[in-house]
Amino acid sequence: MSTNIETRKLISALKRVLRIKKVKYRDIAKHLNLAESTVKRFMSECDIDLNRLIVICSFVGMSLHDLMHESEIQSELRFTIEQESFLAEHISHLCFFLELNDGKAVEEISSKYKLSKSSVDHYLLGLEQIKLIDIDEDGNPILRSFGTTVMWDDRGPIGQRYSSYYLKEMTARAQKHLINNSELCLRIGLRRLSTHNWKNFKEDIDTVLAKYRNLSSKGGDQPVQYLFISDLWHDSFFDRIDNI
Repeated sequence: MSTNIETRKLISALKRVLRIKKVKYRDIAKHLNLAESTVKRFMSECDIDLNRLIVICSFVGMSLHDLMHESEIQSELRFTIEQESFLAEHISHLCFFLELNDGKAVEEISSKYKLSKSSVDHYLLGLEQIKLIDIDEDGNPILRSFGTTVMWDDRGPIGQRYSSYYLKEMTARAQKHLINNSELCLRIGLRRLSTHNWKNFKEDIDTVLAKYRNLSSKGGDQPVQYLFISDLWHDSFFDRIDNI
């Protein structure tokens, strides 16, 4: 099987099943007549032969179809108020979780942000304590949901702390971009906002456009075209994980 997000979703679901049924990697290794290290490797790397996956499913009392169903049960994740409160105060934990949910392996995240092992362990422990992940027998994360759309209410702790700030920052960046660039600006994205923050967003954009309409009315020698559609969350603001 190729290692893609669908494969990772299946392996993540299988890890949850193994945890619930209390099946160890050594049990699977014995059943498959393989070294335990081999099982740990293909479970960790999410790189497993389809026939072998079918055999493992049968060993734990389920079909491949059952496993596929388990991997698709949850298509949307909404944080609990306890999880939101924690993540609002710990932005790096939120970013770490979003990377995991996006299909990144721990090693990829660690390399991308140049994290020490103690920092990685710190984030995994924090996410386990708020019940967003479980930890397997080798210390690897098992997501309780995987590859899902992550949602939070802009009126809740995360939204109150970050959404309004982000709107202001985005507008400031837009102003800077329009000042420094004369070519067409195109950004396309699909995101969710509360009615209140959507109203603020439109007001901020109208302010920017009004400013440059006024400047344009005073004349200039550089024609400017623009189409401004915001990709609200894809930004370095939610792309930071610090070493502890």
